[in-house]
Amino acid sequence: MKTDQVPSVSIITTAFNVGRYIEATIRSVAEQSRTDHEHIIVDDGSSDDTRRIIASLASADQRIKVVLHDRNLGASAARNSGLDRTSAPFVCFLDGDDTWESDFLDVMLSEIKSRSNSCEAVFCASRVIDESGRFTGAVHRSEPGAYNLARMLAGVCPPGNGSSLIIRRTVFVGAGLFDPSRKSGEETEMWLRMLEDSDDKYFWCIDRPLVRYRQRPGSLSKNHKSDRLASLEMRITKYIDRVRPEERWDIYAKYASIGLSLVEEAHPAIDEWIGIVFRADPLRLLAGGAYKRVALAALIGTRRYFGLYRLWRRCLRR
Repeated sequence: MKTDQVPSVSIITTAFNVGRYIEATIRSVAEQSRTDHEHIIVDDGSSDDTRRIIASLASADQRIKVVLHDRNLGASAARNSGLDRTSAPFVCFLDGDDTWESDFLDVMLSEIKSRSNSCEAVFCASRVIDESGRFTGAVHRSEPGAYNLARMLAGVCPPGNGSSLIIRRTVFVGAGLFDPSRKSGEETEMWLRMLEDSDDKYFWCIDRPLVRYRQRPGSLSKNHKSDRLASLEMRITKYIDRVRPEERWDIYAKYASIGLSLVEEAHPAIDEWIGIVFRADPLRLLAGGAYKRVALAALIGTRRYFGLYRLWRRCLRR
């Protein structure tokens, strides 16, 4: 496709060994109802046929710009390579195995343009698909409305995935680029960094499932779980003091609950979060609800909690 249009939005796709999915990803951009975009595709050192498929589709569409990495540098470095080549006032990311509904750009651009510059980004809901592209029935969605730093932190990762946002390009000038040193949670760290220096800044959520988010087989490995816990620790360490004291209880409680699901033995960070929550409001914690496991760990100690957990797992196997 030939076009002389000045792009309204830059789309960055990072791809690493996604030959099975990349054509559908690229076509979902090409078939958008809005055509005034540029699509920057970064092949991050793929060893399968990803690069060949990208080249074939790019030859037929002048809106596609291809960036090739000689070796795999990771998702953050690949996104940064793409950002360096953007020219439009708005930026979207679309992972190399996800796809968009045909009106994604139209809806998202209209939404962010209707809001003040305090709105750094807009994100939408995502429907989960499997390896074959079939809907699983699961939907990643957050409550519609504004998300400042505190609400974004409490929500753990309200956008759900990096393919669900449109962001003002100027935001990256102030916040910087993605951190390539992070193994997990690099997207969420970026979103939090965008919001950290002003209470007026926010992300806006719309309840429209415009993304098809592909979930591939393989549950969290032990190493991945460790990386996720390290990501939670980073968020608490870096951002909790920038949240009002009355808003911290739910954040600590939620992170402690997630942490208990990621590890199978006592961990000092989780012990600390549970202790903070229990000392701040023991009656609220003991009321149970969403934080029953945190309340139990607070009452009997995390070592006994994990001992009971392992015993329960053994009983289930019999």
